[in-house]
Amino acid sequence: MNLEKEELMHYRFERDFNDALFVFSEKSPKVIKKLRFYYIMAFAEMLKWFPVSFVYTEIKLRIIRNFRYHGKKSYAIGVLIDKLDKGGMEEVVYNLVSNFNPPLYTFIVGNKLGEKGWLLTKEGFYVYVIDDNWEEFTQLVKKNNIKLINSHFSIWNLNKIKELGCKIVYTIHSQYTWIEYPPLVTQRINAYEYVDWFIAVSDLTKEYFSFKFKTDESKITVIENGFKMHSFYYKKKRSRQKEGEFIFVNVGTISPLKNQLLSVSAFKEFVKKHKNSKLYLIGDTSDVEYMNLLKNYIKRNHLSKKIFIKSYVLKKDLFKFYLKSNCMILSSLQEGAPNVLLEALYFGIPTISTDVGNAKNLLQDSGIIISNSYENLNFITIDKLIKIGSSVNQRNKQELIRAMSNVYENYDFWLSKAKQGRTFIKSLYNVNVMIDGYKVLFNKICK
Repeated sequence: MNLEKEELMHYRFERDFNDALFVFSEKSPKVIKKLRFYYIMAFAEMLKWFPVSFVYTEIKLRIIRNFRYHGKKSYAIGVLIDKLDKGGMEEVVYNLVSNFNPPLYTFIVGNKLGEKGWLLTKEGFYVYVIDDNWEEFTQLVKKNNIKLINSHFSIWNLNKIKELGCKIVYTIHSQYTWIEYPPLVTQRINAYEYVDWFIAVSDLTKEYFSFKFKTDESKITVIENGFKMHSFYYKKKRSRQKEGEFIFVNVGTISPLKNQLLSVSAFKEFVKKHKNSKLYLIGDTSDVEYMNLLKNYIKRNHLSKKIFIKSYVLKKDLFKFYLKSNCMILSSLQEGAPNVLLEALYFGIPTISTDVGNAKNLLQDSGIIISNSYENLNFITIDKLIKIGSSVNQRNKQELIRAMSNVYENYDFWLSKAKQGRTFIKSLYNVNVMIDGYKVLFNKICK
């Protein structure tokens, strides 16, 4: 069953089950009401309309959720986000919610759970699809005694949320270069007035946000993203035979801001000398215009057997692919705190990155940082960034080619460096470190 069908069935079940609960609780004698046997009667009613396996899953979900949220607490915390589907920010929110204790309540402003929202729901967390319904949101905040809202990019009704008596902490995930139309900037500046505190995922993100939205830096705490260490890490010796393939990988949404054309144009020159090399681009391919730009360049330069574009894949499949790769290239024009660097380091992959987000903090001396294709992000427009990301002659291309050659020719050295990087991020960039940072700040705000 695909995600959309699962989600629709879940909505139907929620509606029908709640209706059945109401009917049976109204009709039941006092003894049955006291023992809550009407829940069993409602589940039995659902078996008439839904497959047994699906009803079992929904029962299990409610049992898990009841245990998760059982127990008294002085107040609860809610997470606010416009959508919770795929993407780096969504991955961070998923890691935050699935590891935070006491458990958080998640509010999606839009009208769909999305991939990460559905995952959290199935794992027994309260995820509410608000569909822009302020009245429903208000009732849920009061019902669950929520005193703090942690917003991730969303500025939905921050003024009203403040009037409800909630503290507001806003997490800044990236440099929002695409918000440059003056009325939109003003709208956000006005909304940010209701925020009690800000979290930035990197020092560069903090600096940019403060500059663009006139926010006092003393109200911004940097908490870098943490990576959820996976128990199914495959131990595999990374080595390259003299005649074997050498695989570069670039992971991220296929778009001008992720700047895959820099990787592709650099690889075109690199592969002339190192013919046993391949480049894989893995990410969301919904930007048709940029996809066509890449495909035409690859075809025009006869690289179709050397460069491959793969659409979005599941995490477990992506992790398996990392293990086949020899070098990660992050050629982005901007990032907040790129999760792909954490993933690459965790899997011990020699890594090259542009100087974006917290790349320097993550790589230290375990990878190669190259300069960006511009001088200062604070003074560049989104149109200019798109133009740069669509160019094959970026000023750092030769630097990237040299870095690729360095990794290729000194592979054992960079493998050992990547191994050190893996140890480093496991200790300082695991998800628990991130959670602890959030907890300290939340407790400070709610005192």
